[in-house]
Amino acid sequence: MYYNHFKSGFRTSIIGFIKSIPWANPFGITLTLKQQVNFQKLDLTTASANIRHFTNRLNRMIFGASAQRHGKGIKFFPVIEKSADDRLHIHAVIDCPDHIDTSSFNDKINQAWSKTNFGYRHTHIQPIRDDGWSLYITKFDQKAEYDLAIDWMNVRNH
Repeated sequence: MYYNHFKSGFRTSIIGFIKSIPWANPFGITLTLKQQVNFQKLDLTTASANIRHFTNRLNRMIFGASAQRHGKGIKFFPVIEKSADDRLHIHAVIDCPDHIDTSSFNDKINQAWSKTNFGYRHTHIQPIRDDGWSLYITKFDQKAEYDLAIDWMNVRNH
């Protein structure tokens, strides 16, 4: 009983955190992962490193040298899930910068993801219109350890 109440409170806090980020033009994305590359099996640590590789590439594509020199980057909130058939995948909220049109943004996401080691070809990108995506990515199922599913190392909220 206490644990379920704690989990519910934790989820409410996470949703509040996502809502507190000043999103300008948020998109919900689903990124699929290859489960093994060159005999290296995918795990949470490798998935997180792959997300970091993706965001570094995407930030360079969007902001050029300013991404590294001045720390410019897109706002990003990733969650790593495991599907019913044990495949890791990523759901995230990502902010489209004002100077990029959405079609170009989608292309850049797909291009950056395809250049990562574990990036698989299936992606889904959609504009966020309400709180539904935050509720979906913070659900309890498909997360073996709820507190580890949120990839805090790759959250960018400014």
